[in-house]
Amino acid sequence: MKKKHIILLYILVLLLSLVTPIIINESYKANTGYMTLWEAKDVLLYFGSILGALGTTFIGVVALFQSAQANKISDRLLQLEERNSTPFLHIDTSNCKIDTFTNREVDISIYFRNATENVINIVHVDDLKIDAVFLSNTDKKIPFCQTWTRHYSVLPNQSRQMNFYMTSSKEEPAFVFSEYLYSSGFLQLHCELSITLGYANSKDIFEQSYEFVINIACPKDSKKYFAMFDGVENSIDKTNFEEAANN
Repeated sequence: MKKKHIILLYILVLLLSLVTPIIINESYKANTGYMTLWEAKDVLLYFGSILGALGTTFIGVVALFQSAQANKISDRLLQLEERNSTPFLHIDTSNCKIDTFTNREVDISIYFRNATENVINIVHVDDLKIDAVFLSNTDKKIPFCQTWTRHYSVLPNQSRQMNFYMTSSKEEPAFVFSEYLYSSGFLQLHCELSITLGYANSKDIFEQSYEFVINIACPKDSKKYFAMFDGVENSIDKTNFEEAANN
């Protein structure tokens, strides 16, 4: 109910409270016309009872409205508290890139951004699963390169680079779909990744899963390619601390 409606209701009740007793008094003063079995005082008592009932009903409605508003505020506070207590890393697609993409070598750099107000520790990083869309038998796992990353804490509003690197011998090329890229000029990779993380000041550990695509374009008769990371979807669940530590 809007504020102006409440003010109008107050004014209406006030006018009825002042005018109605006068009307009752004037109606019974002449003592003519339709004669009733009750007197003016009885009518005034009846009118007072009605006003009391209306007042009680109005107070009840206001109490219900305030209770509903309080519940909404409480839900918002709980959601805000849950959001602040859950570490979350966004994939910074503007900085992600593919450094190398050949039949024998793939190097993918993914940047994770901490948009929270606390320090986030990365406990474990799974291998990056990639699959070339529209091509069969192209499922690959690109190992997380631990030797290139020594710092696993991400400060607030900071991005942390994680590299996924894999190489193979010349006799056994591991990434035959790179030839498809250079011949057709376009390749789309579907990627899946999971990381285990938690706040630096908390023992709670969470597992965050990502799904995204990498669109790679390569002009014909050229070995230069352009990659764009897009369609990022993610979810996060609380996990067991001992299991995360064993990983």
